[in-house]
Amino acid sequence: MSTMALQDEWPETRTHPAPEIAVERASREQEKLQSELQALVRQTCSVRHLQEPAVLSREFRKLTSQVLQLQEDWHEHARWVETEFLPYVTWYWGEEPNLFALMDHEYGLADRCLERFHERLGHTAVPLAPEEARKLTSPLLQAYAVLKNRMLEEEELVQQLKDRSNRYDF
Repeated sequence: MSTMALQDEWPETRTHPAPEIAVERASREQEKLQSELQALVRQTCSVRHLQEPAVLSREFRKLTSQVLQLQEDWHEHARWVETEFLPYVTWYWGEEPNLFALMDHEYGLADRCLERFHERLGHTAVPLAPEEARKLTSPLLQAYAVLKNRMLEEEELVQQLKDRSNRYDF
C-alpha cells in the first residue's frame, strides 16, 4: 500500500502516537542501520584489497552474510517507514505524502544494487579472484552511498519532528 493511501486512512483508523515514540523508534533504528552500513562498507573495502585466495574467500563469505543481514533489516525498516513513520510525519505536519517519493525511489535504487550483487555472485566461479571480488563489490558501494543518503534524509525528518515537538512542549 502506498504512503498516500495510508495517509488517507490514517486519521480514521489509527491513533496518533506521541512524537517522542516515533522519534525514539526512528532514532533507534537509524543507529542500528548506520552501524550495519559502516560495517558493510569497511568489509567491502577490505575485500576489495585482499589478494590471498583463502583470506579473500573467508572475508567474502563474511561480507555476503553482512549483505543478507542488512537487506533483511532494511526491508523491515522500510516497511515501518512506509506504513508507520512517513504517514505519521505526514499527519503530524499536514504535508503531502508525495514529498517522500524520493526516499522511496532511493530505497528501490539501493535494493536493485544489492540484488545486482547477489545476481553477479550467482554467476561467479569459485575460488574468487581479487579482480572479480572488486567487480562484485561495486554495487555494494553504490548501495551504501544511496542508503547513507536515505539515512541522512530520515535523520533530518526526525530532527524536524523533535524540533517541532519541543516547540509545543510534547
